[in-house]
Amino acid sequence: MNKYYFQSKKLIFQSFILVLLLQIMPWPQIIYILHPSWFLLFLIYWVLALPYFINVTSGFLLGILTDVTSGSKLGVSALVFSITSYLIADKFQFIRNLKLWKQIFCVMLISMSINVAIFIVEYLTIRASFRYEIFLNSIINGLVWPLFFLLLEKFYYN
Repeated sequence: MNKYYFQSKKLIFQSFILVLLLQIMPWPQIIYILHPSWFLLFLIYWVLALPYFINVTSGFLLGILTDVTSGSKLGVSALVFSITSYLIADKFQFIRNLKLWKQIFCVMLISMSINVAIFIVEYLTIRASFRYEIFLNSIINGLVWPLFFLLLEKFYYN
């Protein structure tokens, strides 16, 4: 194996630890509502960067971790993240070649579809009530995407 392969794995692991800490960090209530879905941004970036290495299995494991850390029904996020990682990996060249401002809308759309899918499953199983935060979370994910993307690009290509 070459040096580049091990550096990629090391960077993926380091960014995963950082994202895990950001996701489980206790936040005040107002900030907790406004914080982005770090696991989703992590998954989108790495599926776009290395679609043959970070794939459906990674999406499933990250979804299980999301369910465990958020306390939601086990397996719901895993299913949705798996489907999302498959779709992103299938169209990674198209998404990767979009301008950054168009990627923002793509990330917002992906985040919105994930949040709506999770809401539908929760509504059907536990009769969860609709919350406007799912729209706000999608917008925040899109707004954080350029910073997240450019920061990881800087470390990945250096």
